[in-house]
Amino acid sequence: MMQLKNLMWGLLPVSLLLLSACQTTADQATETACTHTIKISNSLPGLLAQIEQTVGTPYADKLASCKLAAIGAKACGGPSSYLVYSTEASNEETLLTLVTRYNQLSHERNIREALISNCAVVLPPEVTLKDGICVITRTTFVDY
Repeated sequence: MMQLKNLMWGLLPVSLLLLSACQTTADQATETACTHTIKISNSLPGLLAQIEQTVGTPYADKLASCKLAAIGAKACGGPSSYLVYSTEASNEETLLTLVTRYNQLSHERNIREALISNCAVVLPPEVTLKDGICVITRTTFVDY
């Protein structure tokens, strides 16, 4: 209970992060500045929900649109896992901002709570395009 209370107080100062993004449309000859803001959650579960919502179903027409993002922070270092997303279906800039914040909070939690992990290295998985959806086909772990 005390750890949860410390986590909440530690995150309290980080109240709200605003993003600005510029978007273009195919029928515009020049880039038009447009601004939108999003609220970024200050909790790991809240951020994970935002990340999952941003990824949605990673539909793609070509494999090159399928990308990976390292997510989470193991106590020994490195990502906890990877998620697959499509640059055709997701706003990549927003997604990577959310993932960066999630990774930062995960790392801070590891330090604050003195967490340990198995130290297995999680290698980037293989990704394929199956029926128009980007999917992870194989994940590899290396123990030391």
